[in-house]
Amino acid sequence: MAKKRVVQAQPVKRKELKQIHAEWDLVLKKNVYGHVPEEYHFHVVDGRKIGDLKELVQVLPKMDHAVLQHHVNAAKHDFSAWVNDVFKEPELAAELKKAQSPAALELALQRHVNKKLERALRQMFYGKNMGK
Repeated sequence: MAKKRVVQAQPVKRKELKQIHAEWDLVLKKNVYGHVPEEYHFHVVDGRKIGDLKELVQVLPKMDHAVLQHHVNAAKHDFSAWVNDVFKEPELAAELKKAQSPAALELALQRHVNKKLERALRQMFYGKNMGK
């Protein structure tokens, strides 16, 4: 039986760690949360602006019922339209449109973000594009 070769991990230098952190921040903003320029931010009726999916996930649980009803009702679904038009994410937009409660909206967004986060981690650490 052949002996297994043990490879010891080398310590990461502070400069390398900062570079990895900066790259990861860029990946998160660009590929996971989809941060967009200010002219594409979502303007909430109460005056707040939402610039990416992470902010939307954070804002939804705290959003006043009347504010949410203004943006999501039988006649329209502003969040779904924003996600479709700005982020070009028709699958997520369709999931949001189906959501019947704030919790369902939050869950659909969180699932989407988690999938993109998992994909980004695999790409960054393994260099593989593992599915959509």
